[in-house]
Amino acid sequence: MEDSIGDIAPALDARPFARAQATSLMRQLPRLIPLSVVIGLDGIGFAIALATLLFAGELSQGLGMAVTGALGCTILLSFLVGWRSQLKINMACAQDVGAAILAASLVGAVSTVSPDSKLATAFAIVATATLATGIIIFATGFFRAGRLVRFFPLEVLAGFMAATGCLLLMGGIAMVCHVEPSLHGVLSVKPSQMLNMMPAVLLAGLIYLAMAHLRKPFVVLANLVGAAFLFHGWLWMAGMTTADAAALGLLPSVPASQSLQLPFPDLLPLVDWPAVVAAAPVIGTAALLSLFAAMMNISALELATGKELDVNRELRLTGAVNALVSGMGAPPGYPDLATTQLLNKSGVTARGAGFLVALVGLLGLVFAPQVVSLVPFFLSAGLVLYYGFDLVHDWLVATRKTFSLREWSVVVAIVAISLFYSFLVAILAGFLIATVLFAYSYSHAPVIRNVTSLARLPSTTERAPGEMTKLANQGKAVHVIQLQGFLFFGTSEQVVDKVRHAVAADAAMPLRSVIIDFSRATDLDSASANAFKRIQNLAEASGFALTFCALNPKITEALLRSGLDMGLGGRIPVYDNLDLALEKAEEDILQSVGHGMNGKSLAGHFAKSPEHERQLDQLFAAMAREVYAPGDIIIKAGAEAKDIFFLETGRAVIFRSAQDTSRKRLRTMTAGAVLGELAYSLGMLRTADVEAETEVVLLRMSSEQAERLARENQPLAILFNQLVSRALAEKVLIANRMTEHVT
Repeated sequence: MEDSIGDIAPALDARPFARAQATSLMRQLPRLIPLSVVIGLDGIGFAIALATLLFAGELSQGLGMAVTGALGCTILLSFLVGWRSQLKINMACAQDVGAAILAASLVGAVSTVSPDSKLATAFAIVATATLATGIIIFATGFFRAGRLVRFFPLEVLAGFMAATGCLLLMGGIAMVCHVEPSLHGVLSVKPSQMLNMMPAVLLAGLIYLAMAHLRKPFVVLANLVGAAFLFHGWLWMAGMTTADAAALGLLPSVPASQSLQLPFPDLLPLVDWPAVVAAAPVIGTAALLSLFAAMMNISALELATGKELDVNRELRLTGAVNALVSGMGAPPGYPDLATTQLLNKSGVTARGAGFLVALVGLLGLVFAPQVVSLVPFFLSAGLVLYYGFDLVHDWLVATRKTFSLREWSVVVAIVAISLFYSFLVAILAGFLIATVLFAYSYSHAPVIRNVTSLARLPSTTERAPGEMTKLANQGKAVHVIQLQGFLFFGTSEQVVDKVRHAVAADAAMPLRSVIIDFSRATDLDSASANAFKRIQNLAEASGFALTFCALNPKITEALLRSGLDMGLGGRIPVYDNLDLALEKAEEDILQSVGHGMNGKSLAGHFAKSPEHERQLDQLFAAMAREVYAPGDIIIKAGAEAKDIFFLETGRAVIFRSAQDTSRKRLRTMTAGAVLGELAYSLGMLRTADVEAETEVVLLRMSSEQAERLARENQPLAILFNQLVSRALAEKVLIANRMTEHVT
């Protein structure tokens, strides 16, 4: 019984939602119906224009079938995308990007085919391109790669779109001048043919100006309908029939047998399949560019409507519909930004526009051959010229203000190559140029985060004052280079140059060591690994030591492959982190200058003169001597700071506990260091643990002892306060030096 109720409950819950949706649709019908009619009529006009663009000249006998296919594509896209899209007002139709690329090469692709097979082969090429588009778009969504469009260089995409606009411009000129839709064909237009082109250019200009000021798609339809009425009015006044106009090349000649006829399956036996295979580069280019355009439109719809869409789901839907309509011989289609925006700005939110637009398209499909025979070439050409000019303006002209000169040069190069060679070459060249320019620009990006010396970036090991003074002087000969990001052949030379500069920088203090910190570096290529091999050779020739630290596994593997002798027993020591490398460099300096701890008393580390040392011996003799075994806790975090310690022998480590109960190593203290002076001076609780790393001998001064010393022996009390003040000041200096290099 419970299961039955559980099955019924969702259905009961869905009823109010369905009623709310139906109510919302009914309220919006007064706006939705006229907008859908306008969008549907605009789609009919655009489908006719695309068909005319593709099947002009010697292929014009297939215009009726092409229009039927293009309209069928728009109808199915409108219905299915409008029904299944996440965006309820999403409009889709046959588009111009793929059609422009196909139109530029279609006549040439069938030029060697027998006359009986030309038309069938042309339709097969278009159908294959749409099928390939569907497969590529669906696969992109299936493998969840839809967001990749955001990683494509924008200047390359702009170049593709601008080049598509140029192809549309050439296609529009070819439609009215009856020449090949290519640069060669356009340049071959005779002065007498330019008169035929003027009405199309004028119409395109009127549409562009109206759209620039009003920005409403129905303006396009109004211009087209008005131009058609003017044309047929002129025919009536001139006493010409549509047959006379068709004979003069002003109207298309559509065979009556093509009424509601699709090219396949009737033309399938006549297809020259080797010619279709030979057109694979053009087919692939059209499919790839349609994918780019579809992803860009879907991303733009997200921004325009403010709704987060699953791009991959939308791509799967668009790809499936393209595969479905490919059998119609129609060009590829995908969501349309302009018509969807019209619905969005008009306040339409209910699902239903796609169904109404498809219904308008079906009515147009019934009368498509008759309508096509009445649409003058200049009308379709004007619409194609408008879309071409709009693309060129938006992606070639307008981007000059928003792109840098380097980026804009890529756009110009892609357009030029597509005009003089081919679109496929333009695609490859565009990516190649963008990659080379990116590599050149990135080679100037800093991979060196910081360059400093041991004198300015000491280790966290706290030493006696005399040792710190020696390290501050001698540490200038130890250079530290901290890297960041990905190192490749264009950026690794920066590191080599820094090392060369360090070798030649100061003759008074020759370079002693170079420490290279890879903690912020992510990876490197083989060329960069060889650059470090050159640094190793430079180190051997110049006599300085080379040290690496904080290598991740990928960088380690790459450096070992290049032949570097590093690691345990190698000529290049490798440390887990920078602090260990700095500590080892400090120990080497102290050993070389004979400033180690052997045989030196605690007072000797602080003394400025023999008399000063005798006073210090008296002070330290008044302190309590304590011995701690390795692992013993000297200072506990949270305890009262009633004592201050002077480290006589051994090593102690300062730890700070984290919230996850782990401990972080902060500093290492060696002989001559002062412990606990900060909390002692400020009267605070201890902030960290201090643990003996080796056997430690400490001299402890308690607050009671200090007070008694101040009463009984003021000179020693003053000396004690001077030591504490100096220890505090040195810690501030060290902290300032280290802060300068923290990012």
